[in-house]
Amino acid sequence: GFGLTPLNVNEVKVLIKPLGSGNASEQRLTTRGTISEASVVLSYAINHDLAISGIVDYRFGRLEDQLQILYTRDGFGDIKLNTDYRMYGTGISLHAFYQFNENYRAGLKVKFPSSHTLVTKFESINTVIEADQHRKMDTPMELAGGLGFNISERWHGGVDINFQNWKKGYKIDGNTVAGFTDSFRLAAGFEKSPVNRRFIPFADKLTYRTGLFFGKYNRLANGNPVYEYGISFGLGMPILNINNRLDLALELGLRGNESSNLYSEKYMRFHVSISASELWFVREEE
Repeated sequence: GFGLTPLNVNEVKVLIKPLGSGNASEQRLTTRGTISEASVVLSYAINHDLAISGIVDYRFGRLEDQLQILYTRDGFGDIKLNTDYRMYGTGISLHAFYQFNENYRAGLKVKFPSSHTLVTKFESINTVIEADQHRKMDTPMELAGGLGFNISERWHGGVDINFQNWKKGYKIDGNTVAGFTDSFRLAAGFEKSPVNRRFIPFADKLTYRTGLFFGKYNRLANGNPVYEYGISFGLGMPILNINNRLDLALELGLRGNESSNLYSEKYMRFHVSISASELWFVREEE
């Protein structure tokens, strides 16, 4: 199979008010652009219960970080600094799926460390600070596992955990980067699957999902780890036929703690994906 996965864009605003004398300022960091993954998937079923797959992906794209320091009183000039990133490189991951019985199944994922080329350019308001810098960026290994189970004919549940060793696995030109720490994400959710029959109400053709998550972010803030948690809602609907689907998801989360991280944020993510499947290499019976 083939796949293309775009990543999302976010904006963070932090208001800083110095203690004692000083001028309050707002620091605004805006990230624009998209980093995408194009992947090729090869799967093989060893037997009725066990299947394995390998994925080769090519990551590419461009991001722009714009840092603005906006002072709230006159007499101070605002500061703007743009950082432009372009990156590309390949990665490999292995997956395994095992069906214990008709009600329980499990999956594992190992994404190996990979190297990418990172091109960076810094610009101030009116000048280029440095020429393009070509660097080698190493991304960390990712380990993930999950367990799924059937509650009834249409209701299903699952739990999964994801871990990445950012502290030692993320490197620029062979050197680890300060301010990063190992990350994890633990999630649990439930799904109501559609009715697999024709001539039914449209609501019965939809897939309904909801879930909870808790994890540790891969960046430190104020020298302390940043934790996040939230809830998600999802809806899947068929396109033309039952094998092709449009999936929508909304994620609401909280990240950070004002006492330990000196900041906290509320965020919302909206996901859209389209999946299509066809039968290949089917031998027709004579």
